[in-house]
Amino acid sequence: MNLNNMNKRILSTSIFLISSILVFSQTGHISGKLLTDANELVVDANITLKGTSFGAVTDANGNYSISGVAPGAYTIVASFVGMKTMEKKIKVVADLVTTADFILLEDRKELNEVMVQDTRTLNEKTVDIGKAGIKAMDLPQSVIVIDATTLRNQQVGRLSDVLNNTSGVYVMGTTGGVQEEIAGRGFAYGSSNTFKNGVRYNNGAMPETTSLERIEILKGSSAILFGNVAAGGVLNLVTKKPQFQQGGEISFRAGSYAFYKPAIDIYGPINNSQTVAFRLNTTYENALSYRDQVKADRIFFNPSFLIKASKKTEIIIEGDYLRDNRTLDYGTGSVNYAIADIPRNTFLGAKWSYNQVYQKSATLTVSYYQ
Repeated sequence: MNLNNMNKRILSTSIFLISSILVFSQTGHISGKLLTDANELVVDANITLKGTSFGAVTDANGNYSISGVAPGAYTIVASFVGMKTMEKKIKVVADLVTTADFILLEDRKELNEVMVQDTRTLNEKTVDIGKAGIKAMDLPQSVIVIDATTLRNQQVGRLSDVLNNTSGVYVMGTTGGVQEEIAGRGFAYGSSNTFKNGVRYNNGAMPETTSLERIEILKGSSAILFGNVAAGGVLNLVTKKPQFQQGGEISFRAGSYAFYKPAIDIYGPINNSQTVAFRLNTTYENALSYRDQVKADRIFFNPSFLIKASKKTEIIIEGDYLRDNRTLDYGTGSVNYAIADIPRNTFLGAKWSYNQVYQKSATLTVSYYQ
């Protein structure tokens, strides 16, 4: 080999080695320690230099170390599961150790609203009307339950609308349009057969459906278990109950013949209490008729309170107030079993022929759970 060429190679290699040593010696070092705000070590946390491939993981003592970092300004990031990610601005100096310690804080995040829906069928839910507190599917009785979903979807306005979902229970009369007389299996459901939340209820006026959570119907001779009632069955109206979750609903219905009906349903805890909650249902209804001089208006209030007296004891106080005022309308009559040939809007009653009902009730229910 030519001596000159050999000398050139040796010189080139020497220059490369010297340059590498100089470059390597001009790097910096980063180290630090990670603790929680409770002064506990953070093990296996991730440490990275943002925008680079440099990084490290804390050891059993919470320490980390990153070598061979070129001098300059960097952002160092510390992250760990369940802790808030933290960043720091640092400056790396050649041949020096830059210290960057972190105190990580617990990452407390509030979940968004979570809605839990009950997927049980009506047959799997406990009913009040069986007097035994057991599921409808386990009752040796014929029971029909119309729940809140059905009432809401069908937008029921009268109890007769609800009965479209039942068999064997029907409206047998309306008493001039001021009442809905219910019957089942040939027996009339009088006030002795109608209950509200398990308590005898006077059905002399049309019940208000906006306050109902569900309707339970027990058909057949099992009705005699409830005392002095007919054997046709029992009708139990279950009202909406207070909740410790704040909420409510405002609705407005309108129709022909100047019909309108606003309704309000609000509920929630009192002063954010976990022991006392309330619920208020109220509505007003006003309507005319295709018949001249026939009109109706009614107002309804249904306040209720839930008190958790202890872990096993609940007290529910409920009240009802209904004022219903409407014109008696018995129709146009018939002559020789044929409908009278007069305009359908003709009113044959007297101007003073009206029915006004005031209905008030209050109940107190104490429940103790084993």
